[in-house]
Amino acid sequence: QVGASFMYDNDVEFAGSAKVSYAKDDMSVSVAADAGKDATNGLGLDVVASASVAPLALDVYYATENTNDDFDDSTADVAENNDMLNVKAVLDLNDFDVPATLTVKGLDLVTARDLNASADVTVNDELSACVSGGYGLVSKDWNVGLSTTYTVDAYTAIAAVGLNSDKEVSASASIESTTLVDGATLTLAWADGDDLTNGTLGNITASCAIAF
Repeated sequence: QVGASFMYDNDVEFAGSAKVSYAKDDMSVSVAADAGKDATNGLGLDVVASASVAPLALDVYYATENTNDDFDDSTADVAENNDMLNVKAVLDLNDFDVPATLTVKGLDLVTARDLNASADVTVNDELSACVSGGYGLVSKDWNVGLSTTYTVDAYTAIAAVGLNSDKEVSASASIESTTLVDGATLTLAWADGDDLTNGTLGNITASCAIAF
């Protein structure tokens, strides 16, 4: 798939896009790109690529500074290198009879260089858990977290706890049911407990969403 537009008015301006994909058996690959140029901001480009060969899936996103800023040429944007590069890899261990999925992300690898990893584990039909962590190569900030989900016919309960490099402990919990009342979703949640060590205890809310 290819698309393009072109204009000349004292300067060359254009926009174009292209997408290529291929799939066979357990393998698939796709690449999509958009590019544009205007008289004020120059060339902008972004590219999305993905590839999958079971049990591994890879996604890559790259965009130039101008594309990320919607061709905004303000002084603050031009003074910094805002090119964006994100990479995500997912390994499904279920193919090896291990009930877990591993995810590794590299976010904003040009500037911030944040790394994140998580492991989602299925304990049994009712209980699953996720262990996660992140580290900024530039900021030196880190975080770790654990969340669990328990699902039965009557309700779904979720609980999470986290710790970061500022020694802030966070926590949240919720329980939700779609079966107690026909046509309604009942939720009791504790959220926004972002810094329990310093008294940010969050809020408890109860809600009822009715489908018509």
